[in-house]
Amino acid sequence: MAPPITGAAWLTRSTLNAIKQKSLLIEIDQDFLAQIKRIIPAELAGFCVWTGEGNPEVWVKWHWYFDQDLKQFVVPPRGITSNVVLTLADGVSLPDAALASHALRRIRRRHDWKPWVLLHSARRLPRAAPAAVRTAPRPSPPRPADPGTWDPEEIIVMRMLRQGNRRKQICAQLGISSATVDRRLAGIRERLGVSTNAAIGEAAAWRGLI
Repeated sequence: MAPPITGAAWLTRSTLNAIKQKSLLIEIDQDFLAQIKRIIPAELAGFCVWTGEGNPEVWVKWHWYFDQDLKQFVVPPRGITSNVVLTLADGVSLPDAALASHALRRIRRRHDWKPWVLLHSARRLPRAAPAAVRTAPRPSPPRPADPGTWDPEEIIVMRMLRQGNRRKQICAQLGISSATVDRRLAGIRERLGVSTNAAIGEAAAWRGLI
């Protein structure tokens, strides 16, 4: 479903923060779930569209999934879209990544859409999920999504795979042996929860690593 409002809204951070909510659309998305289940242990997936009162009205749409291993909802950094153009006080526009980062912080503080999913979904979530949603004051991002917890060479390998490079090309460009690359790939697959090298790049991108 497309967001309900088109047309850009040029706003500063403080102006955006001051906008009151007008509506919140919550939808389960089975097609999205089928797409990400190949690379992420997701139990449910969908999207939300938040709209706020303004002139013009604004919307922020975010995709989400429930990670079975982490037992929590995850909003991928690249799963956020909006009609807002974030600006400085002097009107200079900021990059899309600045808006995504700002929106992601606000989304993680919202709890109204998560209980709705738990109550209205026809599918069962793990028992620990409702308690985690009720008690967590500010859901933290999944641990693997922090690039600081990964070795720089692992990040490079994931980025190269995302760009379509194969094992031999990685060996040649990094100047390391095939055995070292194999060990790196095995460790990355285990941490990302994927079974093939082909799935590494996409899984790393969804988790905000590359």
